[in-house]
Amino acid sequence: MARFRDNAMLQTRDGRLFLAAQSLDATATGVAQVALPWLVLDATGSEAQAGLVFMLGVAPYVVFGLPAGLVADRLPRRAVIWVAHALQALFAVVVPLWAIAGPPPILVVAATAFLVGGARAFSDAGAFGAVSSLIGRENFSSGQALLGAAWSIGFVAGPAVGGALIGLVGAAATLGAQSVAFACAAGLILLVRGSFGEAVPATGSALEGIWEGVRFLLADPLLRTLNGVGTLWNLAAAGSWALSVPLLREEIGLSSHEAGAALAAGAIAGIAAAPVLHRIERRWSGPQLYVMTIFCSAPPIALLALATGFWGALVAMITVNLVDWIVMSVFIGERQRRAPEELQARVGISGRMLMTASMTVGTALASALTTVMSLRSLFLAMALATFLVGVIAVPLVRRAARRFAVA
Repeated sequence: MARFRDNAMLQTRDGRLFLAAQSLDATATGVAQVALPWLVLDATGSEAQAGLVFMLGVAPYVVFGLPAGLVADRLPRRAVIWVAHALQALFAVVVPLWAIAGPPPILVVAATAFLVGGARAFSDAGAFGAVSSLIGRENFSSGQALLGAAWSIGFVAGPAVGGALIGLVGAAATLGAQSVAFACAAGLILLVRGSFGEAVPATGSALEGIWEGVRFLLADPLLRTLNGVGTLWNLAAAGSWALSVPLLREEIGLSSHEAGAALAAGAIAGIAAAPVLHRIERRWSGPQLYVMTIFCSAPPIALLALATGFWGALVAMITVNLVDWIVMSVFIGERQRRAPEELQARVGISGRMLMTASMTVGTALASALTTVMSLRSLFLAMALATFLVGVIAVPLVRRAARRFAVA
């Protein structure tokens, strides 16, 4: 654990403020993770629509990801992150204010989820460059794991707060806590003294600059393979994230408090992922570890499908989240370590955009399948599909790693 205590993000004032702001951003997202699908289920009773609301929260990465990366590389990253958090707070307050007069229409809820997600694309683009400026590209995996731990603190607090508030004030009013958390995150970023790295001077047209991150990812054989495997993994497993609240509520029968507690306990695993990754990185390389953890992500999804009560769901959520955080930290670390400094934001957000596109498709597919399959059967099918992705990944990643070693 000494390595994490010595991390530059913990040793500097700006680093600590950045981590705190990211944790509050995750808290806001965690509140919405429970409140948004709960609100849709209350209004429509449709599991498919509840899953699609999750999709609308991540789909903006596909729309705004590339321009967000260019903006975060060419403008001061601190300013980009602050404006994004401020816009998130503004958009998030719409639903609770509307609820004062009456139940907000589903279209308003959906539009709000999309706009909040769009602002987060710019915040995340700036965050990739911020991590690089604070800790250096060579230590990006450990820095990303530490950032993941900060997110996990928020994902613990957010669902717990959201689940408790739903029982007290209802799902729509609960989203007011989301707006407050975003506003506090914006306030912390205002206190940062540095700019999170120098802005990159514009060279060439904006269109060329936008596509540079994508070109880098596609030109590198190892990253191209890891992106392809990650795309398949998201297609197979994304529905397990989008439909976790409907499963906990409709199939397992948990209350809002219990569902929030299960999601919060799962998020604690993200905090544990940092020291776990630190230990296992000593034995296996990034590509090897990536494939191993994809295999390991299948059994927890099946365990969640078979859970029959609160404690079973709790254990399943913890194991699902632990593996998923490690998979994402390893992949992001490999990607950002290989990206040049002037492309940190564009490569980071381009990779996030590609993964989000596959997550959006996987979520839409899983949501559609709820009309012909029970949620438990669907989760078992996703577990099997995830295992098959691991089988496919082994020869592909080995071949790409050998080519990288020769090069």
